[in-house]
Amino acid sequence: MEEAPLFDGGLNTKVYPTDIDLSQTPSAQNVDFTDYGAFGTTLGYTAAIAAPGSYVVDGLFSYNNESSTAAELLMVMGSTVHYQSGTTAVTIPSAISLFTAGVDVEIEQFMDVAFFTNGQDRAYKYNGTEFTRMGVSAVTDTMTAATNAAGTLTGEYTYVRAGVNSYGVEGDFSVDAAVSTTFTAAAEAITVAGISTAPLSHGVESWNIYRNTAGAAGGARYRVTNVANGTTSFADDNSDSTISTAAPTDNAPPNDFKWFQNYQGYLFAAGDTNNPSSLFWSRVNTPERWPLENAQPIGDGDGLEISGISVGDSSIHIHKSDEQGNTALYAYFNDDPDPANWYLIKLNSNRGTESHKAITKWENATAYLNRNGFYGVSGNQLLRAAANAEVGKIAVDTISQDIEPDVQGFDKTLIKGAAGIDFNNRMYFAVPSASSSTENDKLYVYDYVRIGTSSRKLGAWIPFTGHNINNFTIHNGSLIGGSSTANGLIYELQTTRNFDGSAINSIFTTAPFKGKREHENRKKVFRHAYIWMDTSGDWPVSVSPIIDFDADGASATNINLNTDNSAVWDTAIWDTAVWANNIQRKRYRLDMNNTGNYLQLKFEINTVSQYFKVSRIQVFYNLKGKE
Repeated sequence: MEEAPLFDGGLNTKVYPTDIDLSQTPSAQNVDFTDYGAFGTTLGYTAAIAAPGSYVVDGLFSYNNESSTAAELLMVMGSTVHYQSGTTAVTIPSAISLFTAGVDVEIEQFMDVAFFTNGQDRAYKYNGTEFTRMGVSAVTDTMTAATNAAGTLTGEYTYVRAGVNSYGVEGDFSVDAAVSTTFTAAAEAITVAGISTAPLSHGVESWNIYRNTAGAAGGARYRVTNVANGTTSFADDNSDSTISTAAPTDNAPPNDFKWFQNYQGYLFAAGDTNNPSSLFWSRVNTPERWPLENAQPIGDGDGLEISGISVGDSSIHIHKSDEQGNTALYAYFNDDPDPANWYLIKLNSNRGTESHKAITKWENATAYLNRNGFYGVSGNQLLRAAANAEVGKIAVDTISQDIEPDVQGFDKTLIKGAAGIDFNNRMYFAVPSASSSTENDKLYVYDYVRIGTSSRKLGAWIPFTGHNINNFTIHNGSLIGGSSTANGLIYELQTTRNFDGSAINSIFTTAPFKGKREHENRKKVFRHAYIWMDTSGDWPVSVSPIIDFDADGASATNINLNTDNSAVWDTAIWDTAVWANNIQRKRYRLDMNNTGNYLQLKFEINTVSQYFKVSRIQVFYNLKGKE
């Protein structure tokens, strides 16, 4: 007799099936593992929100405003931003046609504001009510200056203006081409006109108006007054001695960045097309102001461009890639309050991500993906682990050693769009699973709770088919995915026993049962197996004995999982305790009488809302020619 008491080792396609232990599987999909080592059908998903149109979901975010009692689910689809209302995606009126459809939108919250950027279009912000531009740009239209009446001003004067938004953020003053006409005053006041009104989407509430002092035309400019947005003119009779606040010179809004990262009171950014190898950051606690000096070149001349950023240990991690398989990882240490003391190092590994969306924080580490595998970094050190190999245990710097052939099959041109998230002690990665893929079409799930539960040192991997996900977020405790297919759907994952009305198609093939070590290479007659399964419902699970890897020659047997003792071959109840939803566990007998060196059992259910769970297997055999 040979027993398999645990099945939580996950998928292993790296080595030949005879070289993996019974806790792993050479072939499986759409199954989960429990804390006591069982495997069974995973939960599915439902379409939680009706599609507003035929769109890929370019951005997805759970926004938490402290003034609100509930989080708000935000979705970017078809260039427009929507929020969830029940099962409906409602358009934010001031967020229509802002972003290029089909381009991923990064959303990052800083304090009480959500910031949106995609590397192509102007960045925006949302505070739960207003959806307006991020930062304030310098205006380009010209004001006029003319006589008003007798007054205090004498000399040549020109005027400029800078917008101030609802957060008190002031932009830079007008560009040179937008300086007002010059007016020569002689003991008079000046009428300044032609003050255009900023659109609502710009977020400008008022204008600070600045001018030079007499005799200093074109020189330093000082604030004369502040006028509300919508005011088109005003009279200036302020003497030179009464103005002293200089116009700002370095209050620019952010560039067109692809990614943001909130850390230590700064908003960091990268992915500027004109500066693809530089990291940028805002002023401290002022995410809408981006001084020109707040930039750090990362690995200049290495032939790589920044491909993602994340928080490390007292640092920002900067990933670089050439989209040809060459990557690098840097750490920019910024725990000192004085940016002059920040410094950059290259980590001792050429392992960076190719997808910013796939960077996933888990416990005290960060996981990420490139075409060579999934990796983990803890602090500023790449994680290393022991993995099974044909020659025994080896040390690897990837957490995906067991599924290396699967990773090698991912579409290399689309991998930069892979996405990841950590949810309930598992990491979910949406990937383009094959060279024929046109989008993310499968999940690879990494159950890191399985680390160290047996002789293995890696967690457990399993693929979930039928998941076309472009973005993830966690909203009100639920895992939410935005569709990578142009159907505009938002899914709630891990919720139900079907894939939005379709069957889950759950399959698990055991590792080979070989018998005792001294019997491994002997012919055996596999007489029967005892299988402990949950009595999930009145439906069958298909069980196929596979001899010596001949799956085509396997004959399936249907075992009914109902609770009626008379409906099973062996009515002895191994465990009668009710443990969840009145489901019990029973021991079922599978008669075989198959001859060969190796036996595998394949379990499969492919019917809507039907599922199974297996917790233990015992296989009984005789050596060929012996009783």
